[in-house]
Amino acid sequence: MHRSETTGARPASRPPVRAATLVGTALAAALSGCFPSQPASFDSPSPSKRLDAIVLASGKDADPRSLPRLVEQLDSQDPAARMLAIRALENRTGTTLGYIHTDPEWKRQESIERWLNFLESGGLNTDLGEPAAADTKQNPMES
Repeated sequence: MHRSETTGARPASRPPVRAATLVGTALAAALSGCFPSQPASFDSPSPSKRLDAIVLASGKDADPRSLPRLVEQLDSQDPAARMLAIRALENRTGTTLGYIHTDPEWKRQESIERWLNFLESGGLNTDLGEPAAADTKQNPMES
């Protein structure tokens, strides 16, 4: 028998650890909505916010000035960023210019050079955000 059973004294109460944990968790969850979240940005330190920026720049009606930023993402160390960037560029321009996000770095660099030349040569009519009259679907690797 326990001493408390023989003497009639109540056992020492333990601190309500479970209740404190629940209160702490609820407080943390409530406060997490009080702080502003980072906006999507190509320059964000957060990888998820950079990916969000790529997705936002993938629409046909997206700002044409975002195209060079998408091309920059083709050189990212993050394979997800590279994949999303080339899909966004393809959606916006109708071409990949032979870029494959899983290619070795040296091969990706060749494709990035093609993208930079494409943008510099006016391959995209930045006033309208549409491909120029040239056939942009042609893969330069086939020439």
